[in-house]
Amino acid sequence: DLLIVGATSNSYTTETVTPAMDGDVYKVVSSVTANGCVVNDSGTLTVYDNPTPSVRNQSECDGDDTVTFSTTAVTGETYQWYLNDVLIVGATSNSYTTATVTPAMDGDVYKVVATVTATGCDGDDSGTLTVYDNPTPSVSNQSECDGDDTVTFSTTAVTGETYQWYLNDVLIVGATSTSYTTATVTPAMDGDVYKVVATVTATGCDGDDSGTLTVYDNPSCNATTAQQCAGSPITVTEDSDHTGENVSWQWSSLVAGITFDTPTASSTVVNGASNGDLIKVTVTNDDTGCETICYVTADLFDCTECETGFAVAVQDSETPDPENEGEYLDEVNG
Repeated sequence: DLLIVGATSNSYTTETVTPAMDGDVYKVVSSVTANGCVVNDSGTLTVYDNPTPSVRNQSECDGDDTVTFSTTAVTGETYQWYLNDVLIVGATSNSYTTATVTPAMDGDVYKVVATVTATGCDGDDSGTLTVYDNPTPSVSNQSECDGDDTVTFSTTAVTGETYQWYLNDVLIVGATSTSYTTATVTPAMDGDVYKVVATVTATGCDGDDSGTLTVYDNPSCNATTAQQCAGSPITVTEDSDHTGENVSWQWSSLVAGITFDTPTASSTVVNGASNGDLIKVTVTNDDTGCETICYVTADLFDCTECETGFAVAVQDSETPDPENEGEYLDEVNG
């Protein structure tokens, strides 16, 4: 029964309603000016609680998945979702699932308005979407010649990222560096795909890239020579079938004094060779860089000991270990 100063109209508007005002009684006293008669009546204010939905912020990696914002369902409440304060048509559940997230969605605000059906009171809460970038490793294709060497696939190291390599989508145990080196390549490895998955430690976001291994065949090599008289030039030939290949030849020898008329032809005349001297030819596929080495030994004899001339014999190609070429040369020269 406290007088409200200045409240002399036939209506009175309260301040914004708060829970503390629940049960307040507002009374009006009406006086008849002519005769002084007084009447009064009262009204009681009931303050309903607003619903209190709760929505959490969400985060996801670019392109990885959808994201769901939600609030706890309460009996007697209805819901409506908004994206950046724009109503989302049909989004009337207590949860809302986005489309697959993209960088453009970073910072979007998803708000739910909960309304109590019986009272019409409503309340809202919002969650913000953070979209993290996925890492972008880059792996180049590699090529190598059969049996020549290993091959290394790699990606640039980025601080805060971890790495895991896969061979044809099968995890390679222990391959957790920014690079992976294969065993010595073989034809069976041609077409193998080496994939690295990079993961950002702080966010769990990952990205991958792959490189394919191409294994080139080495060219065939078969060197032959004809038996000749001692002191005569000899002809050596690399006579493999190289149809469809772009190959080149290089003849050489570690024996001092040996020269070749055309050292880059498939067949050449050798000068200054003695019986048993080792002659080498390197056959290179100029399209791939792959090369093969084979050897032949000079086959010379003293023609003065022949009464009926000399027979022509073809020598089998020999392929010693090039690193032991000196030892082989010592052996064939006695």
